[in-house]
Amino acid sequence: MSGFPIRPGRAAFGPVPVNRYSVRDPERELDGPTVGDLMMWQIAGMGIVCPIAWVYISLDGAGVPTITSSGEAWDPNSAYLPALTDNGNGSYKLTYAATYPDKDAVARTTNLIAASAFVQSLTDFRSVAQVQANRREVEVRVFNAGGAATDPINEGVLVVMW
Repeated sequence: MSGFPIRPGRAAFGPVPVNRYSVRDPERELDGPTVGDLMMWQIAGMGIVCPIAWVYISLDGAGVPTITSSGEAWDPNSAYLPALTDNGNGSYKLTYAATYPDKDAVARTTNLIAASAFVQSLTDFRSVAQVQANRREVEVRVFNAGGAATDPINEGVLVVMW
């Protein structure tokens, strides 16, 4: 869709569909324009509430973080991976490019709004994530049960962004 990573509104999907066929039973069927318009409103609503990016950071036995997998709504072919920086014990930074091309090859500004981080572990860890003011960097911090910053060795951290 044109405009990613900008979230689409209803107008991005074009005009209301035209009814090509008459409805046989109005008691049980909706016409084409009604169904099409409802679908477009639902898809536009998903653009508001669904995450547009996620990254899974895994840590090996030495505590070295690597991006194991990621996905972005504006990058279905995984051509543009975010950069991962290890800022010390339990602190990481994900950095996305300032712009990404949409389907028409028009550069669009990256605009992350919020982020959440979840440690994938049965051990008691806490994690937080914050989108920086430039809207393309995400700071992630992990703490153990005692509140000390720590790397969750042999575990992973899932970061979800809106």
